[in-house]
Amino acid sequence: MAEEKETDTKQQKLAKELRKKGNVYKRLNLQDLAFENFEQATQLGDTKSRTNLALYYAVGTPKVKRDIAKSKELFKISAGEGDSLATIMLEKLEEFLYPNKVLNSYKDTAKNGNIPAQLAYATLYKRLYPKESDD
Repeated sequence: MAEEKETDTKQQKLAKELRKKGNVYKRLNLQDLAFENFEQATQLGDTKSRTNLALYYAVGTPKVKRDIAKSKELFKISAGEGDSLATIMLEKLEEFLYPNKVLNSYKDTAKNGNIPAQLAYATLYKRLYPKESDD
């Protein structure tokens, strides 16, 4: 039991170091190295690295093929583990893929007086129908 905790701690420390390196590479615009580090940290169970990996799949790079399904899957896992950025990005991905479905969902919630939903509805509506909303 103590060995398991020690191994977990070692894996967590390694994952954190890999994530830190990935963030440095990302800032230096060395996307391939960043992706590799986030991928390795994700394999060790690092939630924030998984979210970063999902972002790479959502956008794609010259060497990382854009894969929306993979991105969505990774965001869902990270969101389920409590990563608020993953939750937001998952919502934004849904908004991008299914704007009218999301618009209707915002509209239904906004009708109940939910102010954030009203703002989200207005913002998305203006983006989808700019000429109609500028009158």
